[in-house]
Amino acid sequence: MQLRSRGGSFAFKHVLCSVLLGFVICSLHVENTKRSALAQGASDVGMLKSPDPALRSNAAQALFANWQYSLKGLIEAVNEFDGKPIDTGLSKDDLDYLTRVTDVLRSIVVNDREAIKKFREIDADKTSRPLIWAARSDYRDLRVNATFIMANVADNTNVCIVLNHLRQTDISTDGIINLLQIVIAVSSYIYKENYINAKQTLAELRKTLATRKEDFSRAYALIDNLSKRLETSINKDESLPRDLSFCNSEQAKKL
Repeated sequence: MQLRSRGGSFAFKHVLCSVLLGFVICSLHVENTKRSALAQGASDVGMLKSPDPALRSNAAQALFANWQYSLKGLIEAVNEFDGKPIDTGLSKDDLDYLTRVTDVLRSIVVNDREAIKKFREIDADKTSRPLIWAARSDYRDLRVNATFIMANVADNTNVCIVLNHLRQTDISTDGIINLLQIVIAVSSYIYKENYINAKQTLAELRKTLATRKEDFSRAYALIDNLSKRLETSINKDESLPRDLSFCNSEQAKKL
């Protein structure tokens, strides 16, 4: 009986070791597959530069379908435009590329709330700045894409950058409307510092619009709407938490 017991124990250990080895191998395979997918996602972003419409279309579909792996690469592609003159001087190739990147990003964030959460974990001010400039640019497709993206992902860490843009006197009517809509998306949970900034910005914006001759009826309606929404914010009496304190920094003043 003891021999059978020891033999059974040996057999069990052998099976257990095989199972554990198989698990380790499987885990390594999954990790390698994940790394491969991440690499593929990054390369697919570059394919959006292709002169071949079919290749670009296939790449865009792959990036959207596998957003869990491609999102980081797409955001990094946007980051490359930080500091570039998006509103006035992009080359045609750069403009086309940024428009395609934002087109995919827009499709991702408006269709999956988990993607919004992941976007916020990855992005930084160097992501927000190009998108905000794009949202106020003269290029309609890019402007619409960027506005949809920012209206979904903006929060208390970057709304101050939007407010800084709204203080600029040279911003277009379309730009004002788009940026106001982005701030409205954050207004229900805006913190004290951003709340005060928003109130002051709206007051300055009203004065600026009064000196210009364009039709600002829609902008005024959005300003009124935003003013009311700000008063309902659940955080307007609370200071920014430490982990959301970017808007208290000097870096936040950079456009």
